[in-house]
Order: sequence, then C-alpha cells, then structure tokens
Amino acid sequence: GFQPFDYSKAGLYGDAAWVAIPTRFEYPPVEFAPLPPPPPPLEVSDDFEFTPAGSPPADAEVNVENRGDLIRVTDETAAGGTRSVKIQDAPGLQAAFNPHLVYKPNYTAGQAHCSFDLRLEPGAILFHEWRSWDVDPYRIGPSIWIRDGKLTVGGSPLLDLPTGQWFHVEITAKVGADADGKWALTVALPGESPRRFPDLAVASPEFKNFTWTGWCSMATDKTAFYLDNLRLKNE
Repeated sequence: GFQPFDYSKAGLYGDAAWVAIPTRFEYPPVEFAPLPPPPPPLEVSDDFEFTPAGSPPADAEVNVENRGDLIRVTDETAAGGTRSVKIQDAPGLQAAFNPHLVYKPNYTAGQAHCSFDLRLEPGAILFHEWRSWDVDPYRIGPSIWIRDGKLTVGGSPLLDLPTGQWFHVEITAKVGADADGKWALTVALPGESPRRFPDLAVASPEFKNFTWTGWCSMATDKTAFYLDNLRLKNE
C-alpha cells in the first residue's frame, strides 16, 4: 500500500518561526566508537568426531551456493574415527571457487603450522592456501593446487596423489613480523615415507600476517574431497 512521493520535498513545514527552531540547536561533535580490536589468534585441533553428521565444522566459515554443492561433517569416510568433512562440488555454480571452507587464524608472529588428512575423489580439483587478508589486495603465502591427481606449487608438479585413499599434508611458515618469504611442505602418502619440500617461495613476497586459510573446490562437475584431523597452531 505504499504510495511513492517526491522525497526531495520532504522536510519541516509551517510558520517561519516554527521552521527556524531547529537552526538554534547546538549539538556536540559526533564521537565515533573506536575500531574493534583484531580477533584473537585461533587454534584448531579437530577430528570432527564431536560434530554431528550433516552439520558444518566448528570455528569455520562455510561458503556454499546450495545448488548441489555442500560442506558438512559426514560419516561416509574418515582418516581416523568415524567422521570427516566432505566438500562436494557441483556443475553450474556461480563462483568457480565455491564451495570453499575457511578458517581465520590471525597469526602475526612466530611460526605457523597447518596439517590435515585429505582424500580425493576422481575429478577433484582444489587449492589450499594461506593469505594476508588484512591488506588490500590480499597477499598469498603458501599455496598448493591439486588437479588431475597431481600436486603442484607455483605451477610446478611435485608428486602424484592417489584417489580414494587418505594421505597427510603438513605446511609450516614463519609469519607476521618473522615472515621470511619461505615455507615448507610435507606429504605422507599411504605406505610411503614422507616427502619433504623445504624452502618453497611464498606466492606473494609481501605475505606477512596469516589471517585466512581456505580449501577451495575448483571442479565444474559433481565430485568431492574429504578433510580430517585438521590442526592449526602458532608457535
């Protein structure tokens, strides 16, 4: 029932003395509240066993379009125990990087560690990376891509990965005031000795504070990957 009107004519009407009353008011200067402090550092040690199946993982930001894509705790498979996080892609999504799972560690000094178990389904395409989101544009630190069963860093393939099997990934890097532009990667495949890749160069030399980390599915078909035993800590 709203009837549009000419908002430019809105205001105070009436006798001139009446209309002039507000001009005599004096107001103190506007004082804005200070900016909120940055969030405290986040540490995560989650095997997802205490999160009900069908729920999102705790302490995480879940980005889905609900068009066949999903991010939820599942009891379909697990690296240990009975549950893991399933990240399922779907065709026809608006954003290529959806679905994606995000944590915000906010580490500004020392050495940061991120480790997780990963299981790929056929056709899975994903990247995992660290970012400094406190600057614009954001800066990228450690970054890995997985496509066609190959793990690559900076466009260079490092090793082949299995599908349908769990394997372990560990990433460490100095961050914030201690950042030195380097990071280290360790991958432990089933039945093999861990493969270590030290002194890798971060994607952006200006990467400092570790404020964002994500697992983004980049497939365009229905496929999935699973995460388990996720650890984030700062020393």
